[in-house]
Amino acid sequence: MRDLRLGALLALLVLGVNALSVSARLGFLHKAKQVKEYDHWRYIHMALGKEGLPALQNEPPYCFRLAVPAAARVLVRAGLSENAAFYLLTSAVVFGFLLLLWVHLGDLGFSLPLRATGVLLAGFTQGAVRWPLYQYWMTDPAGVFLVMLAFPLAEHGRRAALLGTSLVAALVRETYVLVYPYLLLRDLR
Repeated sequence: MRDLRLGALLALLVLGVNALSVSARLGFLHKAKQVKEYDHWRYIHMALGKEGLPALQNEPPYCFRLAVPAAARVLVRAGLSENAAFYLLTSAVVFGFLLLLWVHLGDLGFSLPLRATGVLLAGFTQGAVRWPLYQYWMTDPAGVFLVMLAFPLAEHGRRAALLGTSLVAALVRETYVLVYPYLLLRDLR
């Protein structure tokens, strides 16, 4: 349990440093117009439901990635602002990704210093944590979290949980397809 607390603390530290880095330039909950890429507009309009623009809500492949905008819509109905809802979701899945990486590295037998190094390397790779906090309306972080979740589930033989993860991932982002060759090769081994 102490080991898991250490991993959670490290994940929070990495998340916090990255959040400070992004917010120093743009503000904590920066606006979507401050972001130079434009994919996130589809997810924002999907989260708006009937108030969103149908042309942006129905554009493939974005329109198939329903889970994150739907979760954001639920949080908005619960009282959060649209930006806060997406930021909370992204922060939670990035934290989960880092913690699952910590756990998985432990399952593979890595020592505490090597596990910490792995989490730090992943956490300070721009695309793993900083980019999701910059463009926090995206589905990519949840997709990466689900891919990372699949690895320990596979290693522990949790096929039913892996099936459930796959079903959720189908509504998050298609990059989860990377898990299937891993499972095939793992089973062939």
